Amino acid sequence: MKLWKISSFIMMGDSFSAQGTLDRRNLLGFTPMSTLSGLRGRSSLIKFTTGLIWSDHLSAMIAEEFIIEESGAAPAIADNINSHERRVEILVQTGYFLNNDRVINHKGKNFIRNYDEGGLTAHDYSWVPSVNLDCFFNRLILPTLNGVRKKLLAYDEALELSKKHKAETLVIEWSGANDLMAVNTSPSRDYVDLAIKARMENLAQLVRNDYSHFVLFNLPDLSLTPRYQAKKEECEYTRDCSLYFNERLSTACQEFAATHSQCSVDVFDVNSIVTEIYENPEEYGFDIAKRRQPYIQSTDFIMEKSDFSSEREYMFGDDVHLSTYMHAKLAEHFYRKYRLEYYFSAPEMELVNEE
Repeated sequence: MKLWKISSFIMMGDSFSAQGTLDRRNLLGFTPMSTLSGLRGRSSLIKFTTGLIWSDHLSAMIAEEFIIEESGAAPAIADNINSHERRVEILVQTGYFLNNDRVINHKGKNFIRNYDEGGLTAHDYSWVPSVNLDCFFNRLILPTLNGVRKKLLAYDEALELSKKHKAETLVIEWSGANDLMAVNTSPSRDYVDLAIKARMENLAQLVRNDYSHFVLFNLPDLSLTPRYQAKKEECEYTRDCSLYFNERLSTACQEFAATHSQCSVDVFDVNSIVTEIYENPEEYGFDIAKRRQPYIQSTDFIMEKSDFSSEREYMFGDDVHLSTYMHAKLAEHFYRKYRLEYYFSAPEMELVNEE
């Protein structure tokens, strides 16, 4: 079977994928979001986990593949990249950088464009009233899938990106959790329906603009997070909404794919991975006694520690976000699955630092 060629990636989503963009934004143009995001003092990389996130791990794996392929001596190079330190050294020497929250580049060329922002909602709740003041405030200030798509398309237009470039781009989108947790007082199936509709509309708009390859992440069972494990009375309907969300997303993507034969559309099953690890933590190196304990609230957490090795035993970084080691597990699963469905090729487009 011939594999689709992919030479660039676009990430769209919320804090599960965010590179620290929220911390660099200003509310109403002048109030730093760093004062509101809560990231200062908990993450040295200003992300919603203590270390690297899944897309960092994934991009490093793919860049490594490029380096091995370009070297012309794959077995020798592969054997040589046998430790984290050596891997990072080789990647940096060959021009792979993670120091930009908007663009990850490989050898001076666009590799990954990030449109992930903490707090992002799939459905646009701007100016929709709420009896809860916190929810109403969040609805006013938080980014939306529609908003980041406009930025994406504006960038495309400014650079006059070709249809060929877009045809070799894989769009990875992960949103919907904040629709259930941040802008509404509690999860409900109605909010799920709105989120799924918005995610499908996002696909439709991107297809109209010549994109054709998509992977949508589903949601982990939110009832397993420390936040909802501490609220037993909310666990059951949070679980129901999470499962309903994933059922609706799967059905919607199947229907979309059936009517867009020129596209590849798939759902990456985050929920099954997280649930499997949650039910069998010790098989994956996690401590069963710590699976409900947020790492940053533990006695093991030390802000200035560079390797965060004590986090290896924790599934959750805070009360709702996965730990960096869980992010690594997601990246491994993603890479193993999609490297068999796509041919990942080194990027060809010159880097543009600012969008």
